[in-house]
Amino acid sequence: MSTFNSLSYATQLVATGLPREQAEVHANALKNIEINLTQVEKKIERVELKLSSEQSIQAKTIDQCKKELSNFRIDVVVLKTSHKYSIWGGVILALCLSVIGINISMFMFLAK
Repeated sequence: MSTFNSLSYATQLVATGLPREQAEVHANALKNIEINLTQVEKKIERVELKLSSEQSIQAKTIDQCKKELSNFRIDVVVLKTSHKYSIWGGVILALCLSVIGINISMFMFLAK
């Protein structure tokens, strides 16, 4: 993941006359700086993502929330009403069937 080649850098320093030990120390120091910069960049990206998320949440106004709540309440009322009609339809059907059953039994009794 690292784009810095510490071995190549140390070799170049040695080629210019710097002792090998000092060249390796310089190369390792630069590699550590690059690693730390990468970590800082990742943290910055996470903070930017968090900020953009918070801004999108804050962009929703109270009026929009009220409108959504109102629409939700309307949906709930519609559901309640549709269930009431289903229940009433079932009650009426049961009453009709019971009346038909009573009439059938009365006609059978009278027919005897």
